Amino acid sequence: MPSISTDALDNALHVSAATPADTVAATPDSVIIIPASADGVVSPFDATLDTARLQALFPAGYSDTLYTAVAAVPAAWESGLEPVGRDIHPGKSTVFISVIALLFVVMTFSFRTIGRLLRFYGEELVNVRRGRDNVFDDRPTGDTRVLVLLVIQFVVSAGILLAGGISVMSGAGHALMTPVGVAGVIGIVGLYYIFELAAYTVVGYTFASTDGRREWLRGFNASQALLGVVLAVPAILVIFYPATIRWMTAFGLLGYFMARLFFISKGFRIFYDKIGSLLYFILYLCTLEIIPLILVYNCSVFELV
Repeated sequence: MPSISTDALDNALHVSAATPADTVAATPDSVIIIPASADGVVSPFDATLDTARLQALFPAGYSDTLYTAVAAVPAAWESGLEPVGRDIHPGKSTVFISVIALLFVVMTFSFRTIGRLLRFYGEELVNVRRGRDNVFDDRPTGDTRVLVLLVIQFVVSAGILLAGGISVMSGAGHALMTPVGVAGVIGIVGLYYIFELAAYTVVGYTFASTDGRREWLRGFNASQALLGVVLAVPAILVIFYPATIRWMTAFGLLGYFMARLFFISKGFRIFYDKIGSLLYFILYLCTLEIIPLILVYNCSVFELV
């Protein structure tokens, strides 16, 4: 038997109290509620009533008069359920799950050396070594392979976080984070990395020695590799828990700017020669550290929004 809402019961009881029993007609989909008769005999239908509610509606005594209430309840198959929009977020996309799983599977093959390499990258980001490499330099095995994997992880994670930040600032929410849109932003971040690598190579070749250029490029790649580790967890949280987008994006920005500060500090120690070199350093900051970031953001907004 279909259930009756509280409002429908109240309306039915109020109407039946003022309407004679013989004037209320039942429809095929109605539920007839019959309280106790005037002589106090309990009706068999009383088991379906809320006695406390009837007493609240008729404090003077509802059994003094015969009340017959007819409450029309539409059949469920006629009205159905109100449609609700499906909540789509990146964590339900097979594309995102596959990319994240692939990155972690690939990284497991370098699990033995990754801890040692991370310490090595931290030293390369902070320290400036003078002189050429020699056979006694203790570079961990698998350095190039792990570096490439961590850079790819940085590009993917930074692209996801950037797309999440844009979706929040645009007010559209995580609905903007479609696989196609996020893939476009990841591609923009990848092009940004390639541009930086080429630009730093040219600047190092022009204004620094061979050793200085090598140290500068190593510091840049070390910063990107470390960011690949730092940004991985926030990117995963953004995918599977869209409510954390704002906080994870802020954390990603903090990590990115901290890595850039260490890298810029290393570049200053490599290129600073005399007071006149400060002008070139300021031009470098504007040309390679500020303007490209603005372009990356604007291109990502155009791609996603």
